[in-house]
Amino acid sequence: MSTMTKTSDRCEFRILWRWPQTRRGLCISAIALTLLGLAAPILGSRAQPPEGLLLGVLLDYTGPLGGHGEPTEAGIRLAVAQVNQAGGVLGHPVSLRIADGRTEPETAIAEAENLVSQGVHAIIGPSGSAATMAVARTVSGSERIATVSPSATSPELTTVSDEGFLFRTAISDSAQGDTLAKLAGRAGISHIAVAYQPDSYGLGLLRTFDESFDGQLTTLEVGSVGSYPRQLREAARNGARALAVFTYLGAAETLLLEATAEGLFPQYFLADAVATGDLHLVIEPEHFGAMLGTGPGGSDPEHAGSRVVAQEMKEAFGHLPRSAALSAYDATVCLCLAAEQARSTDREAIRNALHHVCGGDGRRIAAGSAGVLEALGAIRQGESIDYDGAASDVDWNEAGDVTDGFVGVYRYSKDGAVLQERIRFSRP
Repeated sequence: MSTMTKTSDRCEFRILWRWPQTRRGLCISAIALTLLGLAAPILGSRAQPPEGLLLGVLLDYTGPLGGHGEPTEAGIRLAVAQVNQAGGVLGHPVSLRIADGRTEPETAIAEAENLVSQGVHAIIGPSGSAATMAVARTVSGSERIATVSPSATSPELTTVSDEGFLFRTAISDSAQGDTLAKLAGRAGISHIAVAYQPDSYGLGLLRTFDESFDGQLTTLEVGSVGSYPRQLREAARNGARALAVFTYLGAAETLLLEATAEGLFPQYFLADAVATGDLHLVIEPEHFGAMLGTGPGGSDPEHAGSRVVAQEMKEAFGHLPRSAALSAYDATVCLCLAAEQARSTDREAIRNALHHVCGGDGRRIAAGSAGVLEALGAIRQGESIDYDGAASDVDWNEAGDVTDGFVGVYRYSKDGAVLQERIRFSRP
């Protein structure tokens, strides 16, 4: 531990293959999904590539981020179902191949290469920043394949060498870290303990938080120890009046359970890897009032896309969006619209078209099933569009970063994270 001080009409598809149903997350069966029109074709590695657009899904279903895989996949499945209901892409249904990155950069690289060898036209994922950094450097650029991460947030990804093939629908931690620091300052916190994951996600978030926080930081690196009561007590004894958690969900649960059990901190500030997960199932309700989290804040409130997609997801899966479901929905829709715009499934053509359909000068069309239908129809008629997403407006700069949108501020109830406030961010 160290201390730093700063002054300053339904459709139906046959599932050809999918992961075993032992994965936790989606509480709805394949049969039910078919009846809902959400069972998009999911192809196994030995299946012949389809005629239409084939998207690779590279999320983490095991490892520290494993709990986010299926909830995030729900957004992809909803988007593909809506696209296929609207006629598919280039007259054919969109299909998926799914791979598990296991929250390991080396595994993510191997699985990305495997997806490419199986003929995918674009990749949705990876989940975490470290894996995304690795895949961008070794696969995305060299294979000329658009790679859209719904949840990688490290600022380091802005400058990664990817030859322009990496995009993100998740907000960068340059926005989230600044927002968390401002929330802590607004709460009157002058000394805060920060528990962080020692990788590109945790370190990137720590740096941006430190740049914006006008006060003292006591840092606690989260490693393989698995329990941190001594470090937490020491931070509290040294004067920290709040705990910020920049780790993955498993470590965060341990930290928060240990800290709240002893009443060590009056307030807690949680980043996106924790804030929009299932923390409410672990923490006792009496502690909810002391916790604030940040995560995706949805699109422009003047456009109903975020609320519409959230409601459509609840109708389909029985719950509101979890984890990175909304930004995964956006990644999927953008890639489908780009292929339709390019009139091709050529990988580079899809990459080139992404900027035209998301953040372009065309007619703004909001997310949701009606919006997907409208957007695809407009493109087929030769009209320019600008898709406004469910998680953000999806206006990308040349680095593939979202340039304008909202950081959501979340509080907690027995039903999960509840969006309380949107704070706008803007970047070049």
